[in-house]
Formats: sequence, structure tokens, C-alpha cells
Amino acid sequence: MPTVDELLAQIDANNKTLVTQWAQSLKSAGALYRSMDEIGRQALAEGTIKIISGVLQNEEIPNDLALRFVEPPPYRAQPISEFINATLQALKVTRDFLHSICQDSELAEKAQRRYEEAMSQALAKVCMLRVRRQSPQKLYNAISAELGTHREMRDIFTSIAERLAPEFLAAACIFATYDDHGIRFYASNLSTKQLGFNTPLPQHLEKEGSPQKLAMGQDIVQTLDGTGADYKIAFYKAGFCEMHAYPLMPQGRLTGILVLLYRQPHPITEADQEKIAFIKPLLTSSLRLAERTEALTRAEQTIEKLFNDSPNMLCAIDYQGRIARTNTRFRNVLGVTDDVVGIPFSWLVHPDWFNRFSDLWTAIQQKPQVTEARIDLITAASQRLPLALETHWLEGSEDPSTRITLIALWNISKHLEQARAHEQQIDQLNAFSHHIAHDLRAPLRTIASYAGMLREDLPNGLAEDIYDEVDRIEKAATRGDAMISGMLQFASSGPAQETSRPVKLTSLIQDIQLQFAAELQERHGQIEITADETLLLGHTAPFETLLANLIGNALRYSPQEAPIIRVSLRTDSPGWAILSVQDEGIGIATEDRDRIFELFQRADVSQSGSGIGLAIVRRIAHAYGGEVSVQSELGQGSTFSVRLPTP
Repeated sequence: MPTVDELLAQIDANNKTLVTQWAQSLKSAGALYRSMDEIGRQALAEGTIKIISGVLQNEEIPNDLALRFVEPPPYRAQPISEFINATLQALKVTRDFLHSICQDSELAEKAQRRYEEAMSQALAKVCMLRVRRQSPQKLYNAISAELGTHREMRDIFTSIAERLAPEFLAAACIFATYDDHGIRFYASNLSTKQLGFNTPLPQHLEKEGSPQKLAMGQDIVQTLDGTGADYKIAFYKAGFCEMHAYPLMPQGRLTGILVLLYRQPHPITEADQEKIAFIKPLLTSSLRLAERTEALTRAEQTIEKLFNDSPNMLCAIDYQGRIARTNTRFRNVLGVTDDVVGIPFSWLVHPDWFNRFSDLWTAIQQKPQVTEARIDLITAASQRLPLALETHWLEGSEDPSTRITLIALWNISKHLEQARAHEQQIDQLNAFSHHIAHDLRAPLRTIASYAGMLREDLPNGLAEDIYDEVDRIEKAATRGDAMISGMLQFASSGPAQETSRPVKLTSLIQDIQLQFAAELQERHGQIEITADETLLLGHTAPFETLLANLIGNALRYSPQEAPIIRVSLRTDSPGWAILSVQDEGIGIATEDRDRIFELFQRADVSQSGSGIGLAIVRRIAHAYGGEVSVQSELGQGSTFSVRLPTP
């Protein structure tokens, strides 16, 4: 006759018949088991039989084995009643199995009672763990629901504090943040006055020992006795005798604290510890998010204030040219409301400026920033408003559809009026200078003409110095006429009024070579040209004048026989090129290199010239935002370099 232990030993995971019957019984136990396939139920039956066999030997199911029926996601949502039903189904299978292998019904009943005791003990342990787990889960769900509401984060954490205080039988629940400045209270279920403070929250408090321990991840339970930091004294005076503090540490760094205050000593229960451990990650991440959200809100408010307080007109435009934001100055000057947000910026452009705005918008889209641009907008009163414009694309997403450009605008009406008045004055002065020049040149030409006639009429045999005096009179008159002509050319060598266009060096050289063809042929000279595909941005006439003066100057100071003038054009940097003219002439002394660009200044007064040509070169270069320089050594020639804009 077998013993009870021998009978129970037959309930083994290797018994295929028993495992199959157990797995089949689970089908009717509930939805969780019906959702499993046959292999899953077989594996569950084998594992459970092994666990119960261990319980029969050790008289207790270990926590780690019991948690296999608690922690996996399928069991978290399973009703306890379904789990109990599955246990009852399994007991019926084992009862039938024991009676089938033992003819002695009394012995089989004894073995069955032993097995039921083991199953009951395991069932009780699993149910206790499930109940314990479900309590933190309910609390977690309640906190999650609060965080999901559309309210200010501080209000949400106040509601969470009101939920946690009774949950942990505390009189007060406080959320605080922690940074380099110390502790800052964030939210509480009680008012500031009820916590013992006369100033409103949030309030920075000094560092001391407790935060240092919390920073190491240690929970703190501390008796309040009226000593220590100011906030602890305040808590004590408000009637609290015990403080529990729990660190909230994302990525191992203390950023927040959960504080529970009690009016009577309160021991920490295992259930409380489990709840706090369960909700800590959620509270940690949410409090950190709340603090960052508030920091971003404060930054946004500061930016908005700076944006609106700017004395300039400001607006933000998206990549499609629609207005995203405007400041107070922008709206007031144009006489519009904030309803313009969302409309194309082009709708505010004056009709006479619309075609030019298309090119400007293309430039804005292609460049990180645009400066010194001009645009005319139309006000709500249909008035034309001339403005200077500057744009900057804000850093952010690389997706063009989300990019924003900030546009700053300045009213230049007064500047334009002053410029128009200045232009009128210049026009009047130019007209006056041309009139004076005509009046001055007429007598000089007359003097030169009469001097020439006098030289022809002088009889032969006169003293040589008489002929020299007549020559000097003629040359002086001719030189005075040339100087007045040069002054007129200098006065008119400013920037052209027409729109700048690309200019080829070859087109400039062709006309200039014709201008100097006779002199080059007579002196057997040549002009060598070295240029890539670089284009200049400007106007043909001023550039011809500039180049003609440089080449004429180079010929004047080069050797009389077979002079070689080298002209080159190369790219210097984005948007700029260098135009150079090199000669093999007498060179320029170091002390004269700056002076020669001044009006009526020459390095070698023995050579012919008015001293105006290089001044004209510099004036034209400056008119296009460029500059001119010279490299030279006495007896080794000179190289004049002009920096000019490119498209």
C-alpha cells in the first residue's frame, strides 16, 4: 500500500496525462486562459505543478515564485475571482487523478487534503500580493488622471498633494524642487499660513544637512523639535512633530522632494513604502517636467516683453511668408490689430513696391540674414510707409516648413526727406559747378588759343626766352583747363542711380583699348588681360572710368618704349572680387602711397597729369562699398588693386 508522500509524488510535471488534463481544465476557468493557445496552457500547467511540488516540500511558496502570478502584464488585469476559479479547477483535476491511481479512497482523501493545503497556502500568498499591488496601482492611476487634466501644473500638483495626504494619513503633503540655490516649495495641500509661513510660496530656503542626505538617495524621517533650518522651525510652530522626506531623483540627481508632515508620530509601514516606491518615478518625471514648463513659460513671457517693448517694428514670418507674430510697435505704426497673424506679409506691401518685394523675399529665403534692405508698406490709412529692413532666420528645426525669420523695420521717411533735400542741393551745386567751370574754361581756352597764335606770329630771331614764355603761357592755360575738366569728372564720379547689374571685364577692356590704341601703337606697348568668369556688380560707365584712369596712370609712369600693362580680375571672397592693374614703371615711395589718392596729389610732379585720376578711382570704389590699395617699390613698378562687389 503506497504512502501519502508516495501518492503526492505522482503529481509531477513530467506526467503528461496529468499536465494535459490540468491544461484542458483551464479553458473553462476564464478569459485569460482562453486567450492562450494549447502550448501556453500546457506550459502554465507544468510550471504550476512544479511550484506546488516545491510547496509540498518546503511548506511555503517563495515570494519570487508567487510574483510570477502577480507581476506579468496578463495577470495585472486579471480579476482575482478568475484566478481562484482556475485554482479550483486544478484541485478537481488533482482529486480525480489521486483517486484514479489509489484504490484506497481514505488514503487518496488524505493525500488530497495535503495537496489542497499547499494550494490554499500558495493561493493566499498570491492573492495577498495582488491586493497589495493593486493598491499602489490605483494610486498611480489616480495621479496619472490628475496629470492628464488641462490645468496649470502647479494646480495639478496641489490636487495630487490633496490626494496623497489622506492616502498616507499625513496632515500635510508638500512638493518641493531642489537646485543649486536650495529648496523651493512648489505645491501643497495646505496654505502657506497653515504650514507656518508668512510669505507666499514658492520660497527658496537655505541648504543644510537633510538635502545632502536626500541627494544621496536616502529617505528621511525626522522629528521636529523647533531646531534646525527655518522651515523646520516653521513646521514645528505650525503644530507638526514629524517630517518624512523622499528624494525624487531623475538620472541620479536630486531635483525634487516629496514631504509628508504629521501631527503625531507615524511609523512607516511596508505598504506605505511600496506605494511611494511605485509612484516615485511618475512624480519625479512629472515634477521635473512641471518645473521646466514653468521655466519655459517665464522665458516666453520675458521674450514677449522684450519683443513688445522694442522701439523698432518687429514681426516673425514663417517660411511661406505668413505673419506668425507682431509686436506692439509694428501694429501701432501700421494701424492694424493682431488679426494680421496668419496672413501673407506681402499683403502689407505697398502696390508700387510689390514687384521688388518678390526679389527681396527670394533673397530672404536663401540667406541667413539680410541687412540694409528697403521696403515700402501700406498703413491702414492707405499711406505709403518707407522702411529699412533687416532679417534673421531663427535657429531651430532643420525642416524648412517650420522655420521662422525675424524681421526688424525702421521708419526712414525723415531720412528719405533729408536725402531728397541733399540730392537737390547736390544737383544745384553740380549745376553751379558746371556753370562756373564753363565760365572759367572759356578764358583759359582763349588764353591758350591766343598764346598759340602769338607763337606763330612771332618773327624769327627773337630771344629764346620769349618763345619759352609763350609756351609756358599756353601750357599753363591747357593745364588749368584739364584740371577744371578733371574736377567736373570727379564731382560726377559718385554712385549711379540705376539698379546694379552684372558687368564683364572683357566688355570694359574692349572700349578702353580703343581709347589708348594710338598711344599703345606709337610706344609699341600692350595690355595683358587675365580674368576668370568673375562678373562685377555695378554699372559699366563708372567701371570704365575707374579702369581707364588706372591704365592711363600706368602708361604715364611706365617706360616710354614697349610698356606692358597687366590687368587681372579674380574672386576674393563671397560677393567680392579684386581688379588689379600692374605696370613696370618708376614705382612709388612708401611715404607717397596714401597721399596719391588725394585730390591734386601726384607722386612725381615731373610727369604730366592733373592729380585727379586716382582720387576718382577711390571715389568710385567707395561708392560701391569697396576700396583701393597699391603695392609698389621704387624702380620696380606698381600694382593697384580695387575691391569691387560681385553678383
